[in-house]
Amino acid sequence: MGQSIQVQFPTYVLTLKNQKCTKLPKIVINLLVIIKKLLERNMTLEIIVNSFEMLYKNFKAYMKILLPYILLSFFTTFIVEWNIFTIKFDILDVVIIFLFYYLGVDAIVKIHRFNILNDTNFFEYGIVRNFKYIIASLVLFVLVLLCYIPIIIGYGIIFEVQSGFSVFLFVLGIILTFFLFIYILPYVFVLPIIATDNKLKLKEFVKSMKGFRLTFVLQFLFLGIIGFILIKILTLIYGDELSVYNPQTPQTHIVDILYFIFRIVTFAYTINLITETFIFWNKKYNFYSFE
Repeated sequence: MGQSIQVQFPTYVLTLKNQKCTKLPKIVINLLVIIKKLLERNMTLEIIVNSFEMLYKNFKAYMKILLPYILLSFFTTFIVEWNIFTIKFDILDVVIIFLFYYLGVDAIVKIHRFNILNDTNFFEYGIVRNFKYIIASLVLFVLVLLCYIPIIIGYGIIFEVQSGFSVFLFVLGIILTFFLFIYILPYVFVLPIIATDNKLKLKEFVKSMKGFRLTFVLQFLFLGIIGFILIKILTLIYGDELSVYNPQTPQTHIVDILYFIFRIVTFAYTINLITETFIFWNKKYNFYSFE
């Protein structure tokens, strides 16, 4: 991909993507170098590693971007103890949901712009741009929901007919849903395109997805595996009754804090994955110039 890795000892300065990173521990440098050398031709793994590097290098910047979202999350988690599973859709619930969604979108847009354009205007609110992003994300959300229609239809058939053929149709519905989901995933590129004030070139876009559907699926599985491992670790520590939404959970405040930190870091890392994948895609096809 035209990328380079350089390591200088003893200062342990790591150069990735032709940019000098902040000083890292020796063990971290060695691990990154080994991974890069062994799997430098594996686009998915390179995206995953680069996204970790971006998270480490730009952590302070991301925390500045996420500050309003973090404050709202802290307030609703530890002050008023609000969560999405117990809402009654009164005025307070509606306001909190809107704020969560808008501040989340604003943070995502700013992370995209920081990673792609090096835009450091963290406390300026591009309201028009954000609402375009909201509309695009809602359209994507509806498309993802539509992917589940084959499963719903298959479940209805198996519930009504209860025959071997209905089971076959249900399995077929699961397979069709899976392939529809894979087909829809790369359209997430629309989001960084909007965040950087560019227009979607739909015709070229549709023809340029080769290899990128697979990398999105692998990244999705990677995040799922990481989440599963962390939940298992917490379960081993706090027991089988662990639930971040169960007030009877032992050591619940510690669990809430750990879950809160995990949610914020995962949020930033997931956006990094999308951004990094978009950068790979744009380098390959050169649709947009960000000079």
